[in-house]
Amino acid sequence: MPRLMFVCDGQRDQLALPILTGRLLDQPIRHDEHEHMTWKGADTSIRLHAAERKADGYSLSGFGRKVLYALRACRLRGCRGLVAVLDRDKPEHHERLKQAKLGQQADSAQHAPLPAVIGEASPHFDAWLMDDPVAVRTALGLPKNAQVPDVGASGNPKRDLDVLRSNSARASDRPSLVAGAIAQQLDLRRCNHRKATGLEAFASDLRREIEPLFRG
Repeated sequence: MPRLMFVCDGQRDQLALPILTGRLLDQPIRHDEHEHMTWKGADTSIRLHAAERKADGYSLSGFGRKVLYALRACRLRGCRGLVAVLDRDKPEHHERLKQAKLGQQADSAQHAPLPAVIGEASPHFDAWLMDDPVAVRTALGLPKNAQVPDVGASGNPKRDLDVLRSNSARASDRPSLVAGAIAQQLDLRRCNHRKATGLEAFASDLRREIEPLFRG
């Protein structure tokens, strides 16, 4: 089993991201067998000062420097690949992916490229989970006819998921556990908005970059 580094926006998504990655690749991926960091907000977060502003001609800012640091951390911790997700829920976040790709390019200019996927969730990771109503109902123990807000029409899938959870048998569970349970049930074919939310591109990149590690 290849050891991976997972990076996401917050601790709420830390459990679900490896599980979702495993579902999309049809591989059993356990959270506790891999490395984890968040972009901000915890002891395991990536600090902006941790990587250079310039690297082999690349002028890096924001998430460019964070991705550069994350890739270095991958090598230092013996990880064979990086799986990262950025949220796009605020106007100021719309340059994140561009910055992140520059950081990835700067790393590849200095080292042999490390298999890496940087997904962009629009507006945020919860949209990927909420786009499969069957997975949501199953994980929350809701009736088969329970209404799950359509991701394409919702302005805030994260809020919608919190409302559904608070009215379910899992109301007392931590949001991270609920997110992980939904990810465990998710089927990409049932996600009607997978292209608009960025999940389709993320799944495609996983198959190209990360899946070969499991075959090796």
